Amino acid sequence: MQRHERAIKSLPGLLWISDFTDSECRLSDVDKAISADVWDLVLVDHADDLISKWSNDLAVTRHSLRAVYLGLKKIAAKYQVPIWTGSQSLEMSWRMDGASIGDLAEAKVGKATGAAIVLVLTGGRREHPGLMYANIAKARRAYTERSILLTYDDKICRIW
Repeated sequence: MQRHERAIKSLPGLLWISDFTDSECRLSDVDKAISADVWDLVLVDHADDLISKWSNDLAVTRHSLRAVYLGLKKIAAKYQVPIWTGSQSLEMSWRMDGASIGDLAEAKVGKATGAAIVLVLTGGRREHPGLMYANIAKARRAYTERSILLTYDDKICRIW
């Protein structure tokens, strides 16, 4: 209970989840969900699974992915809300102190090109329970710090 209270105080706010696990999720679904209220931040976990008009054509997978990410960028601009997407990284990068865009699993055209910032989360060479590295793999502006240490508790699914 104390871990929950400490984590909640570190990052106050409400988390609203729109779950599409039973059905297809399209860019229009994301647009509709965002239009329902005013948000500080929108997280789209694994945007690669969003359906676009090219999703069924394996010959244009790269272009399909690019269309999805650029579509999310247009939605972010439309509602003036940052949209963060999530993707897995290659297993070899899990025990590194930092990683690059190339360490993203199945890195394809479109994932990083539309992004203003790309963070890669890793465990680090010297694993410490409760610590994770967030490495800035790409940023539109200059940053003096490229890696940030995060505290996490996987038992309660919180990072701060």
